[in-house]
Amino acid sequence: MPTENLLAVIFNDNANFTQAVTDSVGNYLSNLTYADFDIEATSAHFFECDGLTIDLNSVDFDTNNLSVISINGDDIKLSVEMNISIDASADFSLSTEDSIDGDTVSLAGTSETVSIEFSSNVEINVTYYQDEQEYELDDVVVVTPPQSIDFGELEPDYS
Repeated sequence: MPTENLLAVIFNDNANFTQAVTDSVGNYLSNLTYADFDIEATSAHFFECDGLTIDLNSVDFDTNNLSVISINGDDIKLSVEMNISIDASADFSLSTEDSIDGDTVSLAGTSETVSIEFSSNVEINVTYYQDEQEYELDDVVVVTPPQSIDFGELEPDYS
């Protein structure tokens, strides 16, 4: 059965597979934008998120806990639970209302970074070449990334 062969190939090539999956999780998360999250913060001023960067710190998973979701010819979809640690960095514009004419006045911006740890099911799509006993990692989907990111209290950075 191709699945048994695939899993045997993955286990024999565990370090390369683990690194490839880790890199793909990092790429997937780094492509998310602030529109993909509820950005939360508090401030005495009005604020707007101008951009978000996600950097992967670490991924912890056990290839022994891979489960097969589906097999369609050479295409195999696997699933594994991962503990993921990221840094989320955001730039914010802060403003206030002019009490005389009611206009919004820009104050300054600030950049904030928070560390987040979460668990997520991750789907791994692999093409398995049975004749060569090799696989190719096609893509990875982090099924349940955090829904919101809380950056805490925002204050203008005048430096």
